[in-house]
Amino acid sequence: MRIAHISDFHLPTEAGQRVKGALPDANLIEAVSVLKRQVPGPDLVVLGGDLLDEGQKGNYETIAELFRELQVPIHPVVGNHDDLKALKNSSLLDKERRASGYGSFDHEGLHVILLNTGGTGKSYGNIEEQQLFWLSEDLYRNHGKPVMIFMHHHPIDSGIPWLDKMKLQNADAFWEIVPPYSQNILGVFFAHLHIQLTTVVRGVPVASPPAVCFQFSGNNEAAKAELSDEQPGFNLIDVHNLGAGAPGAGTPGTGGQGTDAGTVRLRSVRLRTVRFAPAVGSTPASGSGEQTRQRAEPSSAGHAAEKKS
Repeated sequence: MRIAHISDFHLPTEAGQRVKGALPDANLIEAVSVLKRQVPGPDLVVLGGDLLDEGQKGNYETIAELFRELQVPIHPVVGNHDDLKALKNSSLLDKERRASGYGSFDHEGLHVILLNTGGTGKSYGNIEEQQLFWLSEDLYRNHGKPVMIFMHHHPIDSGIPWLDKMKLQNADAFWEIVPPYSQNILGVFFAHLHIQLTTVVRGVPVASPPAVCFQFSGNNEAAKAELSDEQPGFNLIDVHNLGAGAPGAGTPGTGGQGTDAGTVRLRSVRLRTVRFAPAVGSTPASGSGEQTRQRAEPSSAGHAAEKKS
């Protein structure tokens, strides 16, 4: 199974407008074009949040129309720049999550959890108590399945002080829930950093993709936001041997072995600089500036984490 984790579009309210020097509309169109050319193609796409730069003013349906071309399930995560009310009015958010912005679903033997950390109205994230309680229950009910968890804000320290002021504020509460189910959790995936990052926490792989919009620098001595000239991109999450062990063996917290969850490999796909700025939802006219746009090509940047149970 292949999952595309693509995030932080920051589409502006005015088509073609730059955001911190980047061209979000053009980058997103190019990213979807590159994603369509992947072999194998994605079976599922998770949009990691901050889809619009100003969620109350933008149009989520234009994003839905663009990704509809992939003809696979598309599931958004709510970011701090997003507006849940506006997202509810689009076809991106399924009925089950329209009330709260969080929920879960099964896809070809994989249990996927989508959390809402963006409801603070601030740049930092939080998971309210009711959602934490729901998460604990959902993990317990699905303890016999391989699980992936997606959220917008980073639940770990990145090592970059100014960025970590904007992390998930109650990350400790989140990680207190995880240990009994860590054998079944294939990974915790987030965004928000605008930096590609991969590590392991409490035996669970965690990762963030590069942003589709601008990239932040990884300079841990920077006192404030510092941009990087790294290329935009997204992550591909390949899952192999999904649920290869005996399903449902053991109960969390009782010493049982759980499920042989599978193996996860991550790959970052980077885009070349996009110089032309078409609007998402528009088709450039023949002979227009479309010809001046550099084509984006995937780069095999990297390994990432593996999880084998």
